[in-house]
Amino acid sequence: SLTKAFNGKLTVSQLASSQTLEFSGFSSKAAAINKGSINIDFGSWSSDGTTFTSDTAQSTQSLSISDSNNTLVGLADALTAISGVNATVTDKGDGTFSLIVNTETGAKNAIRLRVTEDSSDPGLATFDTSSNNQSKQVVAATDASLTLNGVSITRSTNTITDLVDGYEFKLNSTTSSAASILASVNSNSAFTKVKEFVDIFNSVNSSIDEFINQLDESDRQRRKTSLEEMKVGKYQMIIDKHARPFLFDTKTGAYYSKSSIEGSSVDVNH
Repeated sequence: SLTKAFNGKLTVSQLASSQTLEFSGFSSKAAAINKGSINIDFGSWSSDGTTFTSDTAQSTQSLSISDSNNTLVGLADALTAISGVNATVTDKGDGTFSLIVNTETGAKNAIRLRVTEDSSDPGLATFDTSSNNQSKQVVAATDASLTLNGVSITRSTNTITDLVDGYEFKLNSTTSSAASILASVNSNSAFTKVKEFVDIFNSVNSSIDEFINQLDESDRQRRKTSLEEMKVGKYQMIIDKHARPFLFDTKTGAYYSKSSIEGSSVDVNH
C-alpha cells in the first residue's frame, strides 16, 4: 500500500531481547566435553525462569555430540548450525572459558536444552537446562512492548515494519514519556528519484539498440548470444547502482529482477 502522512504518540516500555545462556568454568576453547545428544526446544520461559512453554510453531531441533565434536568449541559450532541459535566460546579473562548461547529476540524464541547422555561417557547433562534454566540464563528473551496512540502492542523484534503501512520503526531504547511522531511524504522527491533511474535506463537501452542496429545481419546472428548477455549485464549494472532503493516489491519482500524489465521501455508520468 502507499505510504501516507502519519502522526502519533509512541511509548516504549520494553525492548525485545534475546535469551543468553552461559555455561562457565572451562579450561580452554578445546576443553573436552562428554558425549550424547541434545534436543533444543523453542518457546518461552516464565518470568522466574522455571517453567517452559513450547512454541508449537517451531520444531524441536537435535544434535549429536560424538568423538568428532566433543569439545566446547565443537558444541558451539553445532549449536550455531541450528537456525535461531548462535553460540560462541568466550575467554573470561580470569583463566576460564564460557560457552555463551544466544537466541533470536522475542519471548517465544527462548530455548530449552534437553540432554541424553551417552551411558559410556556420562557428564553432558552439564548443558541441560530443563530444571536449572534460571542458573544458566544471563538474559531472558522478551518481546518489545510499546503503546501507539494509546494502543498496547508487542513485537518479537525491535525493528517493526508492520505497525503503520509504509513505515519502519527501529526501537533503540525505552521512553520515560510519550514521544511525538510526525511523518510526511515528499512525493516530488520520490518522483525525482524514479525519473533519474528511468532516464538512465532508457538512455543505455537506446545506446545498446543503436549499436546493434549498426551491425549487418550476419554479425547480429553470429553475436546474438553475446549481445543479449551485454544487454542483460547492462540492465543489471543499472539496477544495482541506481534502482535498488526504489525497485523493492513490498508485497513479495524481494527486489524486482532484471528479467521483469528486460526488453521494455519505461515511462513515468507525474
